[in-house]
Amino acid sequence: MPHAVAVRAQPPASLKPVHPPSAEMAEREVELKLKLRVQDLATLRSRLDGLGASRTERIDSIYYDTPDMYLAACKAALRLRCIQQGRKRRWVQTFKTGDSEAALSVRGEWEGSAPQARIDPALLANSPLARMLEGDGSAQAMRGAKRLASLRPVFRTVFDRTTWELAVHGARIEAAVDLGEIQADGRSEPVREVELELRAGPQVAVLDLALELAGAVGRRRADLSLVPFGASKAARGYRLALGRAPTPFAAGHLSSEGAFAPKQGVAVTARRLVGHGMIALLANVAGLAESDDAEFVHQARIALRRMRAGLDLLGAAGVEMPSALRSGLRRWAARLGVARDWDVLRGQVLPSLAAAAPRAAGAKWERVCAAATKRVLRARARLRLQLDAPGFADFALRMLRWSATAPRKPGKRLEDFAAKAIGSQQRRLAKAGRSFSQLPADRQHKIRIQAKSLRYGIEMLHGSLPKRIRRAGLRALIRFQDALGSARDAAVADAAVVQLTRSQTIRRQARQWARAQQVRASAKAQRLAAELDRAR
Repeated sequence: MPHAVAVRAQPPASLKPVHPPSAEMAEREVELKLKLRVQDLATLRSRLDGLGASRTERIDSIYYDTPDMYLAACKAALRLRCIQQGRKRRWVQTFKTGDSEAALSVRGEWEGSAPQARIDPALLANSPLARMLEGDGSAQAMRGAKRLASLRPVFRTVFDRTTWELAVHGARIEAAVDLGEIQADGRSEPVREVELELRAGPQVAVLDLALELAGAVGRRRADLSLVPFGASKAARGYRLALGRAPTPFAAGHLSSEGAFAPKQGVAVTARRLVGHGMIALLANVAGLAESDDAEFVHQARIALRRMRAGLDLLGAAGVEMPSALRSGLRRWAARLGVARDWDVLRGQVLPSLAAAAPRAAGAKWERVCAAATKRVLRARARLRLQLDAPGFADFALRMLRWSATAPRKPGKRLEDFAAKAIGSQQRRLAKAGRSFSQLPADRQHKIRIQAKSLRYGIEMLHGSLPKRIRRAGLRALIRFQDALGSARDAAVADAAVVQLTRSQTIRRQARQWARAQQVRASAKAQRLAAELDRAR
């Protein structure tokens, strides 16, 4: 399946969105967003009440943008909010930049009172909004004025917010429980979430508070499912207004953006790797809860595999991660793997297998495909239940907590480690590949995993590797890995058909087809192994 990248509203080709540098940010909002289940609400409120007093307000917000959704394209949001507590009512105007998929987000924020209950450009004089609206080229001021005049309501959020001002874990944190909905063009989407906003202190404090609220204190596991998620109310509102479904997030997207610099220490790299991997994992887990698109499962599994492969590679340089987190990576990769195997079988492998079978067996193969469809739905339902339970929230919060903690020592630099580590893996893989077609199936599968891990390692350390490895080495790996993937899919299909039918005829056809596929794939992999040698 193709790797899809999560997208937001894109500007027309003639427009160039401006992303303001952090130096311009008048204020910085640091916030952690958590999904909240109905059955956890009472316990969560009780735990928050034990930490401080609360207040409840009714919040009604209208979000504005230009007709071409230019602010959305710039990952910015402009809202006018009415906050009502009892009979008291006040209006606040807020402009935010830097919207992202990160559950623990850091954004630019410009906020002020709006007593006239309308958008007031004067309140945004110190923000980058004017430059955003002007864009590039001539007549900038005129363009900015026209865009400012064209601002219009796009969607609305209405919710009750209960807020606690807390002094915990060496920090001041505002905890808020929001219950309500997002509204756009007659459509609505529920809001049921927790926001932990850092007012002062270390960022890691919001994660410590989240773990405490979830019940994960010390060695105890979480008993509430407070799963971190990244989509802001603004992002969800735009999606609702535009009538767009959630989009799978490509797990390799972030690692291609220069996140791992050559002079960066390996311990720092490990935490950044996990931080970026968790963005992809959580984005796809959130999408999986709303969509049956199999790509959400695929990309979530890739995110876990990339983290595991990167940590294994960096482990050679002395990077250590708590064993419980390592076990969690394996456990959740395996659970996602069950659903992914059924998706591939039903969506890709069985149609090819059925098409190659004799026409007389067509009706039997239709029944096999129908049985596989039921297995796909059953596996996905089970996975959703697993991801919605406290165990996944516990894992996700602890992974984010580890990634946000500064290492005691940065470790050796990537540029001093990358080429040697990748070269060593290349040599081992090339040696194993020389006799690939003669190896048993289980050994071939281990080599496939080894090839995939090496590929992820090259992509992660891209900026610290010689050009030969970045280009020829990666190209050879992808071709080799694709051949191995065909052999693996055939083996999975052979085993799965046994579970789907008692027909000896169908089982025999599946076995013959699988063996033929494996022979061809193994022979191809054997030929491609020579490329691995030349690419070193």
